[in-house]
Amino acid sequence: MKPTRILIADDHILIAEMWSALLSSKEKYDVVDKVNTCKQLTDAVIRLHPDIVLLDIVLSDGSSLDILPALKTESPDTKFLAVSAYTDLATIKRSFAAGVDGYFTKTSTLDELDVAIRTLLEGHTYHCKE
Repeated sequence: MKPTRILIADDHILIAEMWSALLSSKEKYDVVDKVNTCKQLTDAVIRLHPDIVLLDIVLSDGSSLDILPALKTESPDTKFLAVSAYTDLATIKRSFAAGVDGYFTKTSTLDELDVAIRTLLEGHTYHCKE
């Protein structure tokens, strides 16, 4: 079975590096790139068409939610999992309205991340337990 190709978009480079190290330690995941701006995210999605994007809502040059509809048009098979510190209902609703396929808070567990990724790959939406 081919590993799931994951793109990490987070404005904090250390966080992106940690996500990458954790996910890359599992054979079922292949981290194809790490980006920290909306521009880099757009370029990487167009170039790589990853299976999953771990998507921080706030990137260093703007909100990823503002470009999400265009990204989904460019790469319709890619699933976007918002990974955010924001837990307020307004942000979560805005994220789904923009087109995320799932929402995962940064206070969730790594085991739950596996569940979220699997759920998205099965074609379902995901809402974290929190």
